[in-house]
Amino acid sequence: MYPQNDEIYPDPSEPPPEEIPSPPRERYLASFSTDFLFPHTQYLCGLPQRTTTFDLPETKLSNENKADPIRLFNSDVFQYEVNSTFPVYGTIPLLLSMPQKRANRDTESGSFFTPTAVLWMNAADTYVDIHNEDHTSHARFISEAGLLDFFVLIGDSSDEAPLIPLIRKYHLLTGLPSLPPLFSFGYHQCRWNYEDEDDCITVANTLDSVDIPFDVLWLDIEHTDGKRYMTWDKRKFSSDSSTVSFSRMSDTAEPYFTGQRSPKDKASSQFPKSAALRIQHMLGSSGRKLVTIVDPHTKVDRDFFIFRQGQDRGYFLQTRCASSNRESEWNELWRAHNVSDQHSSEEERTEEEEELVVPSQKQITQFITMKLKQYEANCWPGLSSWPDFFNDDVKNWYANLLAKEYYGTSPLLHHWIDMNEMSVFNVHEGTCPVNDTVHLDGQLNGEIHNAYGLHFAESVYRGMKQRTPTQRPFILTRSFFTGIHRYAAVWTGDNQASFDHLASSVSTLLSLSVCGCSHVGADVGGFFFHPTEELLVRWYQFGVFNPFFREHAHHDSPRREPYLWSDVAQTQIRNAVHMRYELNPYLYSHFAHSSVNGVPVLRPLALHFDVSLMDSETQKYANNYEMLFGDSLLVAPVTQPGIDSMIVALPLKSHAGAPQLWYNYTSGTVVHPDENSQTLTVPLTMDSIPVFQRGGTIIPLWKRHRRSTFSQPKDPFTLLIALDSKEEAEGCLFVDDGWSEAWELAGQFMHRKFRFEKKNEQEYVLTNTPHDFDSFFDSPAFQQDRKAKSFIHTTDDVKSVKRDLQFDLDYSIATRRSNISSYFAPSAFPTSVRAPTWDEIQQGSHVENVEIRGLKNQPHSVVLSVNNQSFPLDFKFCEDSQILSVVLTKEALTKSNWSLSILI
Repeated sequence: MYPQNDEIYPDPSEPPPEEIPSPPRERYLASFSTDFLFPHTQYLCGLPQRTTTFDLPETKLSNENKADPIRLFNSDVFQYEVNSTFPVYGTIPLLLSMPQKRANRDTESGSFFTPTAVLWMNAADTYVDIHNEDHTSHARFISEAGLLDFFVLIGDSSDEAPLIPLIRKYHLLTGLPSLPPLFSFGYHQCRWNYEDEDDCITVANTLDSVDIPFDVLWLDIEHTDGKRYMTWDKRKFSSDSSTVSFSRMSDTAEPYFTGQRSPKDKASSQFPKSAALRIQHMLGSSGRKLVTIVDPHTKVDRDFFIFRQGQDRGYFLQTRCASSNRESEWNELWRAHNVSDQHSSEEERTEEEEELVVPSQKQITQFITMKLKQYEANCWPGLSSWPDFFNDDVKNWYANLLAKEYYGTSPLLHHWIDMNEMSVFNVHEGTCPVNDTVHLDGQLNGEIHNAYGLHFAESVYRGMKQRTPTQRPFILTRSFFTGIHRYAAVWTGDNQASFDHLASSVSTLLSLSVCGCSHVGADVGGFFFHPTEELLVRWYQFGVFNPFFREHAHHDSPRREPYLWSDVAQTQIRNAVHMRYELNPYLYSHFAHSSVNGVPVLRPLALHFDVSLMDSETQKYANNYEMLFGDSLLVAPVTQPGIDSMIVALPLKSHAGAPQLWYNYTSGTVVHPDENSQTLTVPLTMDSIPVFQRGGTIIPLWKRHRRSTFSQPKDPFTLLIALDSKEEAEGCLFVDDGWSEAWELAGQFMHRKFRFEKKNEQEYVLTNTPHDFDSFFDSPAFQQDRKAKSFIHTTDDVKSVKRDLQFDLDYSIATRRSNISSYFAPSAFPTSVRAPTWDEIQQGSHVENVEIRGLKNQPHSVVLSVNNQSFPLDFKFCEDSQILSVVLTKEALTKSNWSLSILI
């Protein structure tokens, strides 16, 4: 077989063959496999993206009964099915084991058998077979090409949350998630496509008129000039195209458009003449953003600046030309190689010189890749080519185009990257050929196919950082590979308007989350087809608890903006969206933690609770149809139509064996699941969202209704305190400016810990104190000191080879992501209304209300203590619900140390 690299074949130490061998296969890919055993395992999880259950199904049930293996191959799947091992848009080849608990708990060895995980670092087409037998899981990875490269991660058997050490070690290898900007946690309104500038303005104005908050309006491919990305359709977005006026958030808001308009221009009617800038300025005047789509396929058109530059520089992927004389060309290579320069005629050759000499590896590689031409195929613009983002020069070139040559770009513009599997029309498996497409370094696409979307996202990230260095970019990607969490959010692609797809979204999002992608979501309502009113409302209620919350629809489906439905449905959708905006400080704080310790925001119940105590059917439901939103809220989405009640699983013990109380999130009252089944029957209406607060937690909320997140950073907080069986609770809050890297580079943030405890029989105390990050990592110096220096690789013939590891501070997970090069001030804020300064946020941010759930005794007084001063407070206590509500004064600043004493 012919070579994969210089070490395999030909070997100069071996004698040459007696005759010319057959030409190497054009495929030039070699498959291989490796088996892993996971003993004492409840189940395996991970390997996104797929639509099977969170706990991976067996694919090898018996010798007579086999299911399809799980396939890891990034492809554009039209109307993908649920409960399928078929590949979809993205791949993270991380397989984690959920270990069994020990039968006899030993405090020294821990309550669990040691959890393990495998990171299969191969971006080629890969299959995974799973078989369970006698509490041991067998997994076989089979890759069609690439290198054998994997990491085995060992967890901590004594940890209360056994998967968390594995997830953290995964982030040691792949990097920490970036902290998204606050606006990205608001509601996103999207459609393929909003037709023109008037349509965009009408949607924005109407959402405001019906009191449905939103933060981002999205433009799909039709906004471009003939699917030429980084352009605008001048018929739809021209200097005089708009006939609709834009309703401003505030008549007194000061317009400011960084780099495009003078801050002295305060007239709302005098927006920039360019529609590309005007639509951004109009949204920016109410603190909102615009997202435009940027796909990798590039229209073949010499008049199009991206194609012209890319072709002139040779930056596009290439393909091998078919040759009708392949065998004769191969033979000629050997004959030409054997002609001696010292002899000019056949008669002068000696008998020894007739012996064949093997061509060099370079010559064989050149033969394999000879006669290359630019790869062209069909996608949305018609005939297209694809930049080779694996090449760093190409990455930087494309980033520079986004930053400097994208007409109409501004700090208000963020990006959506789609079709980056790479999606190709009318070809096998909907993507470019793995055998014949060649990258600029000579690698075949089949060896690194799954990582194309990751490298495209990195290029877009670089461009946005180049354009606005102080700003945190927001990027959404459909395709991905290991490490995508450093650059972009992920959505689950082109789902369908059905309850099956709604239900499947839960396990899909959980699988992505435990593999590093916390900023994830599924399109509300389903992309294909038209949802019923019931389905749409239920999906909005589920979308509240998707970190990425967007409604999106196919152009063939009827318009479905929230204001187009019945008054009842509008109210239900409005309530759901308002709930999301209330929860944003809680959600944002969890993302801040994730950015320093890697712990996911969406979590399976098994991350914190011992669901193995449930019966098998309840356990299956808890693993695949419920989720934890952060560490404090359990969400059980309604995924069936026409039901007036449902059974939810509520685990009653943590992994450490501690009893667990649960509270109805809406009413604030304690619920009482059946102790044997650990389930609760919940009555349902169309207004119901089955959400439960975990006892022992404190949740910060923004209770004031706003039109977008822009106005929220200075708003006061409400604390929801749910007491555990010891009448204690704890929670934290992270606050920064919400958009820049000043929190990381200049220390401009507040991180506070709230703790409620029983001081004695007559007094409870709530304290607000500084809080350290629960960081698994530390400074770059710490990383440099503690980094692994090398590892030992053992081959099949038991030869051990020491491999040195390189450590690059510029790209280490603990290194700051950019230099302090700009002044973090309102003038740097990318919007057309002035942002609050950090001083204003600190001075204005305070706790306004406290609600304590589960308090058994009637208080007679509540006192706030700040800086040796005491302030008696008003309060209400409901004996039936055991809820105490307290109104605090403005002295309870978020940044200050204070305590709240409740005297019984």
